[in-house]
Amino acid sequence: MNEARNGNQVVKETKVLQIASILSIGELNDYQEATLCTWNTNNDFGGRVLNAALGLTGEAGGFADIVKKAIFHGHGFDPAHCPGEEEGNTHKIALELGDILYYISIMSHEMGYTLEDIAQMNISKLATRYPEGFSREASQKSVDVKCKS
Repeated sequence: MNEARNGNQVVKETKVLQIASILSIGELNDYQEATLCTWNTNNDFGGRVLNAALGLTGEAGGFADIVKKAIFHGHGFDPAHCPGEEEGNTHKIALELGDILYYISIMSHEMGYTLEDIAQMNISKLATRYPEGFSREASQKSVDVKCKS
């Protein structure tokens, strides 16, 4: 692991950060701008936050229901397990993930963050938590970390 001084902060180069540096996540902000065109802003701040929170949990519940049915009800994930559905449950899951992303985008905006900010903070947190990549050992030693973005 390489270390370099950046002011008073030690910056550690990790596998996660190496991968993140390759990816361009700035386009997330374009997506976020597009989502705001369909967001109902006719509520006060508390109402908008509640709307986004309930929307997010509702969509996460829909996602969980598809996974539950795929695993425990025998629906499966691929088209072979989904008679009459060309794309199987993976397409349904992708649609639910899009709905989840919508509400994450909206909540991020309401809290004053861009999706790029959220993605960068998450990558930094994961890089701190798992500097050599995920392992069970690292997970068991993991404590919640507070990241500086």
